Amino acid sequence: MKINFIRLLLFFILLVFWAFVSFLAAWGRDEGTADDLFRNFLANSFYILRFPTHTLFWDYMNGRMFFIGLLVNAIFYSLILEIIIIIFSKRKEKS
Repeated sequence: MKINFIRLLLFFILLVFWAFVSFLAAWGRDEGTADDLFRNFLANSFYILRFPTHTLFWDYMNGRMFFIGLLVNAIFYSLILEIIIIIFSKRKEKS
């Protein structure tokens, strides 16, 4: 299993950006300003992107730890995506 670090970094950057934008959309929906379909999609995706750190360690997610948790989640999801791509590419090579 060989990890492509450039693709991993790209996934990480995209996930951090998506987490930040979805955080703002969730904040906007809580304030009552996000009521269209796209912003609701972004706000709902925040609940996925904040898993697992915010779900498991919610009592510790305050201040700086909230955003550190989002970074840890982005690393986690980047690795998951990279592993999925590696598995599918190996399956494709075999067939």
